[in-house]
Amino acid sequence: MKKPTFDLNSLILPVINRFAIILSAEKYTNNKISTFPMKEINISRSFTSKFIILIVFTGVMFFQGGCATTPDSEDARTKAKKKFNDSLMDASLGMRDKQIANLKEAIQLTPENLNYRFALGLVYSLIGEIDHADQEFKNILAIDPNYKPALRELGRAYLNKREWTKAAKSFEGVLKEISGVSNPHQVYNWLALSYYKQGKLVDAERVWLKALKISENAGVRYNLALSYKEQERFDLARDSLEKAVKLKPDFAQALFELAQLELKNKNPYKSIRYFKKVKTLAPNSRLADSAQEYLNLIRPMN
Repeated sequence: MKKPTFDLNSLILPVINRFAIILSAEKYTNNKISTFPMKEINISRSFTSKFIILIVFTGVMFFQGGCATTPDSEDARTKAKKKFNDSLMDASLGMRDKQIANLKEAIQLTPENLNYRFALGLVYSLIGEIDHADQEFKNILAIDPNYKPALRELGRAYLNKREWTKAAKSFEGVLKEISGVSNPHQVYNWLALSYYKQGKLVDAERVWLKALKISENAGVRYNLALSYKEQERFDLARDSLEKAVKLKPDFAQALFELAQLELKNKNPYKSIRYFKKVKTLAPNSRLADSAQEYLNLIRPMN
């Protein structure tokens, strides 16, 4: 059987080809870095229409008095707000072209309103025009380098492009002041992954542990375990994997890694139990096929 390889190649926002680090801590209560090709994990940058509307509406309502604006007339701000509200209606009807046009008009009326620009960036992400989305986020940061929603989205874009240093810088900016950051454990997870891909294993471990202080998370536990495994710190890896499985009992990838570690520790019966559970949880998958290959090798040994 082909020796398992540690695959950390593909990443992101859910777009990973066989990932093993789990990109989305939000996906579980919880995310790879693994030795066998795992099922695809999506950390996609697109959002559902309702989610986009919710984020944009919430953002504007929350920030509306605090965003930077030019001394536009009250009339211009009123017109801009109407265009924004029209864009929400367009979104609910799936009229993306009209939604984009209304957002652009709102921006023309109030050029320094960062929330309207961010809304436009999110819409571009939704329809797959990633370059346009990224440019909008960069435009925002040119006006306000500390605008965290744009830093977060740009960081995710850099992850997709495997530009680890730029991704880390963006996420560091998001976490410079943690108050007000949505799902900070997820941002820490991405920052740790950015460090990990640069070979900064100590920094990656430190950041993953910070994420866990905020919230126990199966995905983060799994990523940390795989980092320990690569460093041959097998006891720590097993402990972290066991915690991941306790948090998410149907976490097939974590169970697969545990099975491999138990086999290495010469505990074939535990290993067999874990591999069988992987097959039950992820039937007809590459992970199940790999588990069966191990089972075929273990059984003759007993």
